[in-house]
Amino acid sequence: MMHALKRPTAWLFAATLALFGHTTLAQSGQVVWITPAPINEIEEQVAAFNEIYPNIRVETLFMGVGELTTRLRAESANPQTDVASDIPVSYIRQNPDLFASYVSEHDDVFADDVKDAENSTWYGHYGGPQVFMVNTNLISEDEAPMSWADLADPRYEGEIIMANPALSSSAFAQLYVMLAVGGWDLVEGVLRNAVITPSSRLAWQGVADGEYGIGMVTESTAINLLYEEYPVIVYFPEDGTNNMVTGLAMIESAPNAENAALLFEFLNSREAHEIVAGPPYFRRSARPDVELHSSMTPTSDINFVLSVDDMISVSAEEYAEILERFDDLMAGL
Repeated sequence: MMHALKRPTAWLFAATLALFGHTTLAQSGQVVWITPAPINEIEEQVAAFNEIYPNIRVETLFMGVGELTTRLRAESANPQTDVASDIPVSYIRQNPDLFASYVSEHDDVFADDVKDAENSTWYGHYGGPQVFMVNTNLISEDEAPMSWADLADPRYEGEIIMANPALSSSAFAQLYVMLAVGGWDLVEGVLRNAVITPSSRLAWQGVADGEYGIGMVTESTAINLLYEEYPVIVYFPEDGTNNMVTGLAMIESAPNAENAALLFEFLNSREAHEIVAGPPYFRRSARPDVELHSSMTPTSDINFVLSVDDMISVSAEEYAEILERFDDLMAGL
């Protein structure tokens, strides 16, 4: 088991930094961070980390969750990465041998439902409910879909773009919500109207650029595009969405363990969470001491048909069965 610094040691460490400056202890070397999060969001956090630890080089690897999991599995005998973030907790739970037990200095800040209270293999990072994003140059507000059931309406044929749920964790979350709301009949109806793309980035970009009228995307992505003044509007589906949380995890046998612990503690900190809670990222922090941005819908006002526990409890077997049936359905259309 990997452990964080004990509290008295951490206090002494922080006091030494304050007294002599960050470079006195001269932490150096590298740490490798793997994530599906947007590049600019990660770069800003890396810059803040390097203000504290200027001699540690952070190597960042960006890839979708499917590719990320495949890579970690392939490297498991000889890990090449240290810290993973922004991945659905269900993926961490489905692959427990890939992630180390690590008790963070911030452990007592997180509620039990947004951390692994039993084995300490993950801490909640950010919430990611799924929303509809509509390009208003193509579809007026009066004609926009209000529910998952609306997406199956034939009038939206060819207007919808969705990522492949086998390659995108957000797309799997969308599929899982559709199954909860209307079962496979609803999924089939939506797929008859939709174009499937390999990544969630291509999905939201297709709507933002006006190639498609409707996209199913993670809330923070949609609000970011609204903030950047793209011609889009954002809706929470009236028939409900998911309360999904992504996780921060330490890789089992991380090759740069000491620096990995420093990065992990920073990413779990209030400072790091506040960086991405406001513009232009608009994340819902799993830390209760980080406020939701005023432009965002209060969590209590969202209709969640799937809870955090529902989303993190998806087993590897259920995940595989759903994707197999999805592929069969696509092949038959």
